[in-house]
Amino acid sequence: MRRVRNISITETAARRLHDEVGTFWPRPGDVFALIYMFTFTNPDGTRVAGFRPGYMAGSWPLKNLGPSWLLAELADGTEFHFRPRREWNENQQYLVDTVGPLFSIAPA
Repeated sequence: MRRVRNISITETAARRLHDEVGTFWPRPGDVFALIYMFTFTNPDGTRVAGFRPGYMAGSWPLKNLGPSWLLAELADGTEFHFRPRREWNENQQYLVDTVGPLFSIAPA
């Protein structure tokens, strides 16, 4: 798995991510990951009002990490797996921020 270090995080997102990491109890064979949520729907199938797509922190099966997934290492040593929405550019700096209750990962 490709490890990337050209990624930083805002102060607000760092606090929230560290809270998520601190309460993370993986199931056997799972890893800590940021998983992209395209949509969020109500039980009747309608989209939740005000929902904005973003990355949700959680548990993800290691066996489901394919070649398109990356392992991010932040400056403080915090690590998480994620699948970028676009091709990762090693010469670009990226920033993790918050989008409501979710996270975003975008060029800085």
